[in-house]
Amino acid sequence: MIPQKGAPPPDKPVYTRSLKIRDCAEWLGQNTGLDDCLEGTFPEVATGDYIEFMRYRLEGFLANSDTSILETKRECARDLIDFLDGAGESDREWAAGIFIDSYLATQDICRIEMVETEVLQASLEAGAQSIRDELGCRSTLTISFAGQDLSGGNYPVTNVVLKVNGTVWHNSGSISTTHYQSSVLSEAACGETFVIEVSATNSIGLTTKATKSLTTPSP
Repeated sequence: MIPQKGAPPPDKPVYTRSLKIRDCAEWLGQNTGLDDCLEGTFPEVATGDYIEFMRYRLEGFLANSDTSILETKRECARDLIDFLDGAGESDREWAAGIFIDSYLATQDICRIEMVETEVLQASLEAGAQSIRDELGCRSTLTISFAGQDLSGGNYPVTNVVLKVNGTVWHNSGSISTTHYQSSVLSEAACGETFVIEVSATNSIGLTTKATKSLTTPSP
């Protein structure tokens, strides 16, 4: 809006919702969420404090001396600080809400990507022995399997399931432990092929699997 001639300048600009502010808030949430992921930290975000949390992240980002951060991104962070200072309460909540949503979504993606190596592990061992006599050929299949929490107890294992050829052979039910292990023994025919899968789930809903294919010997 063009000020009327002779009108006094406003004390400070009036900030309203804009595409630029939305994109900046979304980018900042993704950026800081990724940093936390790479550092292995996942701070809790209290809903009632999201504006304060956003400001804390903005100030930390601007204090980062990493020269690989583009000046356009630093400008984006400065624009957001100006927005928080000049916008109304509902607009500040709107921007901070976008930031928090992007931040948490990035954390979720990072958690999923780090499941097998840093948070949760499923493992199995399988073997078979066969004998042939006057009654024919028969085998014994042995499967040992486990689910293990690798987070130091932060995200315990809550369920372990063993499937063989798509059928559930064992289900731990609801548990809460850092390590669950079991085994099964089954009779089988010689030359029979089994596709074995064990899945482990933890307290934050992440699941990882281990699979193996085994054919019983035919002596």
